[in-house]
Amino acid sequence: MCHRYDFSRHRCIEEIPVFQLPGSSDYFFVSKMAIDVDGAPRAYHPRDSRPPDNHTEALDWLTSVSSQDLHGIQGQNGIGPRPGFYVSGTSLENPAYPENDTRRYVDGETIPYIVLVNPFPQPRGDRIELGDCGMVIDLQSGRSSVGIFADVGHAVGEDSLRLALNLGLDPTASDHPPKVSGYEERVDFLHIIFSNSKVLPPWHVNDIENMAREKFTRWGGIAQVRSCFPHIPLPI
Repeated sequence: MCHRYDFSRHRCIEEIPVFQLPGSSDYFFVSKMAIDVDGAPRAYHPRDSRPPDNHTEALDWLTSVSSQDLHGIQGQNGIGPRPGFYVSGTSLENPAYPENDTRRYVDGETIPYIVLVNPFPQPRGDRIELGDCGMVIDLQSGRSSVGIFADVGHAVGEDSLRLALNLGLDPTASDHPPKVSGYEERVDFLHIIFSNSKVLPPWHVNDIENMAREKFTRWGGIAQVRSCFPHIPLPI
């Protein structure tokens, strides 16, 4: 599946394999980690149109988001806790709220989520759907975080700001804080995606944690990880 996508040429320029253990309906792959802040009330602001603009506390530049993923400005024609910031969307939505309400989407600043391609490769027909859970493990440090499949992109290897923070990483340590920067040069983030693990809105972190940890244990847990990646450090 696609791991790096060239937006200027509109095509995938690097693919990575996706694996499945014998008898398992879950999938795993090792990738980079770009950072996604979509869904966060302070993700984007009209005044931070491009680098080196940094007039607000927006988490990312407007150049990082498609206009199709913007659904109004909070306090004007949009609803949310950060007046003046855009309402930005995720692929996973809560239909109880209108499209111009931040509560409709998964907040990338507070909820750990995973970005996958659609359709996700499923050679045996085991379905991975929006709302399913996963586990991300930093093979360099051994730290882990649960996550929910909440957004669709052109390539895998992208996770929410909250998930990266859970791993002890600081994506806001950039030249223009609090703007996020990713870990595209490191290809050592293990993503395990569990089928039939859907968490329903409003996607409480505890519910994601409980579902993902239960599925991780059934998958084989840390012993299974070490059988595939014996170099991973302690603790996990």
